[in-house]
Amino acid sequence: MAAVGLSLALGGATHAQMLPAKTFGSGGGKSTGGGYQHFGNTGLGVAVGATSGNNRVVRHGFLVGAARVRDETPPTFNPAPDDLVVPTAADRCEATVALPAVNVVDNRDPRPTVTVTLQTNPPQDIDVAGEQVDLPLGTYDVLVVATDRYGNEARTSYRVDVVDRTAPTFVPVPDPTPAGQPTEAVAPTGTVVDGLEWDCVDACDPDPDASRAPALVRYPIGDTAVDIVCTDAAGNEATETVTIRVRDTQPPAVAGQMPRGIETECQSPQGADIEVPIISWQDAGYAAAGIDVSFVLNPDGENRAFDDVPDTLLLPRGDHVFRYRATDGSGNTSSVDLQVSVIDNGVPEITVIDAPQNGWHGGNDPLSVTLDVTDGCSAGQLNVEVLPPPTDLQRDGNRITLQYEAEGVYQLRIAIEDADGNETIDQSIAFGIDRNPPEPVLLVPSQQGVAPADVESYPIFPRAEQLALSAGGEEAADGVASGIANVTVVLDPDGEARVLADHDFDGNGNPARGDRVVANVACELRRGGDLNQIDGVCNPDAELALREVGVGVHELEIIVTDFAGNAGTASGWLVNADLHSGAEIVRGRVQDLLDANPGLAAGVAQRLQQSVAVLTQVGFITDERVAGTAYETPRFLGSAVIQTQLAVLRMQQARDAVGGALRDELGELTNLTARLVASDIELLQAYTRQLDRADQPEWKRTAQQVDDAIVDEALALMRTAVGNEDYNNALSTAQTAYFHAKSAFEQWVMDWNYNPNPAADLLIQAEYGRGRDLLEEMAGEITAYLQLGQVPGAVFLGRLRDRMLLAASNLDIVAENGFDVQGALTDRQYLDALIDLRDAANFSGAAGNAGAWVRNYQWTMMQVVRFMTQASIEDAIYWQGNNRPGWPLYMTSRGYIDEGTTLLDERRVQSLIELYGQNDDTMCLLYAVYHCDFLTDEGANDMDMPYPVEDIPDVCWDRMLRPDEWPGRSTARRPAACLWGDEAVEARALE
Repeated sequence: MAAVGLSLALGGATHAQMLPAKTFGSGGGKSTGGGYQHFGNTGLGVAVGATSGNNRVVRHGFLVGAARVRDETPPTFNPAPDDLVVPTAADRCEATVALPAVNVVDNRDPRPTVTVTLQTNPPQDIDVAGEQVDLPLGTYDVLVVATDRYGNEARTSYRVDVVDRTAPTFVPVPDPTPAGQPTEAVAPTGTVVDGLEWDCVDACDPDPDASRAPALVRYPIGDTAVDIVCTDAAGNEATETVTIRVRDTQPPAVAGQMPRGIETECQSPQGADIEVPIISWQDAGYAAAGIDVSFVLNPDGENRAFDDVPDTLLLPRGDHVFRYRATDGSGNTSSVDLQVSVIDNGVPEITVIDAPQNGWHGGNDPLSVTLDVTDGCSAGQLNVEVLPPPTDLQRDGNRITLQYEAEGVYQLRIAIEDADGNETIDQSIAFGIDRNPPEPVLLVPSQQGVAPADVESYPIFPRAEQLALSAGGEEAADGVASGIANVTVVLDPDGEARVLADHDFDGNGNPARGDRVVANVACELRRGGDLNQIDGVCNPDAELALREVGVGVHELEIIVTDFAGNAGTASGWLVNADLHSGAEIVRGRVQDLLDANPGLAAGVAQRLQQSVAVLTQVGFITDERVAGTAYETPRFLGSAVIQTQLAVLRMQQARDAVGGALRDELGELTNLTARLVASDIELLQAYTRQLDRADQPEWKRTAQQVDDAIVDEALALMRTAVGNEDYNNALSTAQTAYFHAKSAFEQWVMDWNYNPNPAADLLIQAEYGRGRDLLEEMAGEITAYLQLGQVPGAVFLGRLRDRMLLAASNLDIVAENGFDVQGALTDRQYLDALIDLRDAANFSGAAGNAGAWVRNYQWTMMQVVRFMTQASIEDAIYWQGNNRPGWPLYMTSRGYIDEGTTLLDERRVQSLIELYGQNDDTMCLLYAVYHCDFLTDEGANDMDMPYPVEDIPDVCWDRMLRPDEWPGRSTARRPAACLWGDEAVEARALE
């Protein structure tokens, strides 16, 4: 018998009670699986056991030995109840469920007991006949149990599913752009539409999903259908279609700032070419490419239409309108107007084709000005006015030619007026006409009394001096003058043509106008304020360095140019002289004075005649020059200085005895002659300073530096004396200056700080060789002097030269061979040479007294005498020994040597001559040494004999023992004859 069961299932709703379904049937035991438990009764003959499978377990049994049949059949459900699916109500999330009636039949019990239980929490009993129950969303089990009177029970169940099948609703359905009320477009990229908002409402889903398609942020112009959707959690969906309406009713507008109105000058009689401005448009609904732009010129007049905006338009004079029309894709149209005016406010134009340069103009031709006058709108209708009025005005159309002939300053005022009254005034042209050249002026050197054809009238300047050149120019005092623009000074224009000055002057005004008179243009090349020396001709003090010019006549050309370009030229003259040429000039001028003044007093005439004779001698003596000197220094300048001093003295004496112009001229000649002497000495010094003597020994360079400094001092004193007209003192000082200048140049010096050491005899012999060379050089110069013939002091100088050569010959023997050997000198010969040279230096003064220059010879000979003396003394001390440095004889000798060194250092020439040439002690000391102490200085080879008594001056015996005083005198301590001074006196007393 088939088992009938009631299945109970738990619902899914959280408030529903879920029970496992159970199936009851015949047979014992129970089975489970698939959520079922099966209970079966066990009858006779039924095996008891259990089977399982398909998620079910069936237990059954078999009873043996039943005695009778009883009602064991449970009731049955007819029909079996079906599961129910009930949708919720539309307005609430629950359903009114009509639970059906249950019909049960039983085989024996006509009225079985039936219970129906709705598995809710708590469970509800349901009327068997059916009942309506409100249930929320969910799944519910209904358990039905039928029991007959025998207790047989049948169970069954069915499921009730309360489901949501109601779609959400729109609250409200949006309509942001209802028909007739579209949204206004705001941008070509689309328009944001407000009001497209709604709520989705659902009885069961508190938060249904809302969506739309298409989901746009901005909406294009036109109608756009948008589907809006509400979807609840159960998947129920509601859809509505909304229409978004966007319209463009606004016309395009100008993008940015509207161009300002145009006002322009007409450019020709036809008007002006106007560049049509471009206007950018913008629209709420369409991009620029979607806006159609057209153009109308003068819509209220000629109404000339253009499909596209033109680039340029030629417009006549007057007011015009540019109308720009823009139409968008919706047909909206707008327009803007731009005012354009072509006016004639422009002034006429003056073009200078040709005009004189602003400035001054000379020459004889008239000056021309050529103009073109034009106007943008009034061609051929121009009035012209020119001030100052020209000499002539020619007009050919718009070309105007002006001519000016008269001298004057012209600041042109050219006025052009067109037909509209517009006027142009041009005042850019300014010039002057000056046809007269300026006059050059030469202030220094003064040209007063100068006759260009008479060289003797030219001013004379010593070559070593610096000429403070001063030039200038002057314009005529009357009439129009442009003023001085430049002064140029050229030295020797027909020769080297060296520019000494090129001085520009500034002008003022328009045209620039300079000063009528300028002066003080010095020796300079000045441009832009810079001073540039020219080949050494101009020194840093802007003076003309005459030493760089050369001896002779020189022309100074002065070129003065005014601002008109007129140039005036004049020449000045000067004579640049050294002592040789200057003495000749002075001699000639003194002679001219004698010839021009035959009535001069005899004494005055005699003195002038003497000066002429002496100056002739000076010119003769100075004719021979030192070879290679830059400034051609006279070789025998010293003798010339002595002679010049005599000439100056005679001229000064004559000047002091006369008056008037003659006195002035003699004063100038005296002054000039003294300056010529200083000039030649200064030039010798300058040349010496240029010599490169870096390889010379320091003592020589030091000697030159000392002499050079003394020359500077002496020349300064000489110039002061000349300025004070103390000419005799000036020329005496000149001899001092020349002595040191010649000494620095010739370097006829010994190393007087050299202390001879007899142990180094080669060095001593070298110094002897130096003395020899100096004597020979000086003797050679004397020979050249004597060869001139008829020179002052010739006899005495000839003797002096012979003495020098003799001494030089002896020194040559010593320098080459020494003493007391074959071919060498004996001590006697050496002493004789020394004494002879000393005597020669003494009587050289006679040559000086006769007018010959001997001071440098004396200076050098005394140096040689001193060295020979020092060498003798040191030689005796070295070879004889025996404490000789302590002997009065040698102590005194060394004292004189040291004194001579001091005099040499201090350049005390006369004192040196007196010490070694006139002092008896210095001579007698030598006799004393050579009389006794040099008898054995060469040891066994010494061939010396005592110096003969008859050859020793008597004056010396007062200072030393005579040989006849020797007997009876002990020689144990020292030779008797070597006693000196007080010792000798005491020795005599003992005798």
